[in-house]
Amino acid sequence: MIHLNNAGAGIQSTATYEAMINYLALERELGGYEAEQFNGELLDVDLYQALADFLGAQSSDIAIYENATRAWLTALHCMHDVSADDEIWVTPFEYAGNLIALSQLQKTIPFTLRTIPLDDEGDIDVSWMQQNLHSNVAMVSITYVPSGCGIVNPVEKIGQCLAGHPAIYMVDACQAVGQLEIDVTKIGCDVLTAAGRKFICGPRGTAFSYLSERFRQRYQPQDLDLHTTNINAQLDVSASVTDARRFELCERNISAMVGLFHAVTEITEDDFSHVALLSHHLYARMAELSRVTIVKPGRHQQGILTFVHESLTPKYIVAELKKSNINAWVAIGSHTPIYMANQGIDHMVRLSVSRFNSIEDIDACYDALTSLK
Repeated sequence: MIHLNNAGAGIQSTATYEAMINYLALERELGGYEAEQFNGELLDVDLYQALADFLGAQSSDIAIYENATRAWLTALHCMHDVSADDEIWVTPFEYAGNLIALSQLQKTIPFTLRTIPLDDEGDIDVSWMQQNLHSNVAMVSITYVPSGCGIVNPVEKIGQCLAGHPAIYMVDACQAVGQLEIDVTKIGCDVLTAAGRKFICGPRGTAFSYLSERFRQRYQPQDLDLHTTNINAQLDVSASVTDARRFELCERNISAMVGLFHAVTEITEDDFSHVALLSHHLYARMAELSRVTIVKPGRHQQGILTFVHESLTPKYIVAELKKSNINAWVAIGSHTPIYMANQGIDHMVRLSVSRFNSIEDIDACYDALTSLK
């Protein structure tokens, strides 16, 4: 099977798979708590350090969750100081799940939700941001790479624009981690959230966030859990953890955490250049197809390509590719609602490559697509 749905969930390596299976066997043999104790160093130290190294952060900046939506919501719901006079900025590429949360928050706090415009090339207009940034901008949310197209948004330039401003800078990096090299210091964000199941090729049910020291000093978690908080007989509550872990909740799928550790530590610098090479080849080959329109905003795309066919439906195309042992996906326009509504796109075919793909995989997909009628 040629797997070109890594933007949905990547295929785990044999080593990652076996690490999780071995952990589950140990859990069955010893008991859940005992197996966790046996792997205490990996779970309490090594995993956090591996994620920190992966993001250019410190281990004290890392919090772990069961999914990236929970990671993003946890940060958003801490922001108690947003007022009705404030603005929150998003881009046309904002993920629908994030927009739902912001829409719900507006029912309590009627802030202004403002969409940053795109320039003539389809990139986020950073000059517009510089000209319109004012003291009442409370938060700027950027989707690093949207799930509906492969544009790579200029998160470092945006970080430079926001440097010194009190606005919280949040980066949704779900479709970026594992295919782009990420350094949160260069990005300059306060929060970066990501899932383990996509281009990292880790297990489902894993996610993490980077929470800057500035963010942690400014906000406290809305929900406190016993693994980071103490309470005495007089019901006095005190923190037992002061780093980013206090934003976590305790219970999690430990075998998945073991898998996440192995998946992250397997990724090398060569993998990023390999995905870039594959992405270039993917866009070049798909551009050769007749009657196909690629969704291609901006100057830089990587990892994800979406397209529509003038007569064949995405559902049909994906089903036919499956017959050729190729996994693709039907992407839904409403998952990137602002941008896709302006393009008039409801559904698209999505192809996405990981470090485990090859040039031959893309060529096989091209050949299969050329035979469709």
